[in-house]
Amino acid sequence: DPSKLLLNSGITSPEFNSTAKLTLGLFQLTQALQFLHEKASISHNNVCLLSIYVSLNGIWKLGNFECACRYENLNRKYLTSLKIIRAEECLTPEEDQQVSMNEMISNCV
Repeated sequence: DPSKLLLNSGITSPEFNSTAKLTLGLFQLTQALQFLHEKASISHNNVCLLSIYVSLNGIWKLGNFECACRYENLNRKYLTSLKIIRAEECLTPEEDQQVSMNEMISNCV
């Protein structure tokens, strides 16, 4: 477990502490995503800075599950319906291309 390794290292420089906190936070987020994907079969669909919460004791948590869905319900139509509430940095290039193509087609009609 990386958290125990970092916390018990005995190194106390401010730079190390910042790096350790960032590393631990990212580890905690990857654990949350791993659980969602592998155990619950859920896709978050909106992981961004606005979806990350840090508790008073430094624990990073994943939130804002309003765009989450089970894998069997995940498709382009579902993601397109959420585009207005999803953070722009969460949109994949493929989604942007699809919307651009749809806009181009509708503008030609």
